[in-house]
Amino acid sequence: MTHFKHMAFLFLALLATASPKPVRAGAANAQVTCHGSGKHADLRIVADIPGDFAEYKVKLVYKSVEKVWHDAGNPMIVSVHDFERKVFVVGVGDEFVLYADPKTVEFVTKETNRELHADFRAFVSAPKPGAEKWGADNYLDHVPVACKYDFSI
Repeated sequence: MTHFKHMAFLFLALLATASPKPVRAGAANAQVTCHGSGKHADLRIVADIPGDFAEYKVKLVYKSVEKVWHDAGNPMIVSVHDFERKVFVVGVGDEFVLYADPKTVEFVTKETNRELHADFRAFVSAPKPGAEKWGADNYLDHVPVACKYDFSI
């Protein structure tokens, strides 16, 4: 199974285990920030992912070079976040996948303020920013990152 087919299978398996949550009036996009460690300490992800809106922006910075995916003219984003079931995954086209390790998901909701905050370890797979071609040297493959998720209305 090719790498992309493996990632697509994982993404669909996670998607199948999550149940959609009702959209609340006045909802907004969620903010996700992640950072790497060790040999990937210079890896950062800053994302504005769909809550109620179709707009999105995902920025990956690696070794001071950035790659940005956004809704204007780019591939569709798919995001599943069901923290009660410890599921979180974001995929942009066939290039970017970020998914949580379910064993690490910790979340807090504040229903009165319609807030949700989560911390988790995740894995990212994406081409390295600035890479001209696909290949093992130009690809971040299941790189572990520490993430925070914030959503509020």
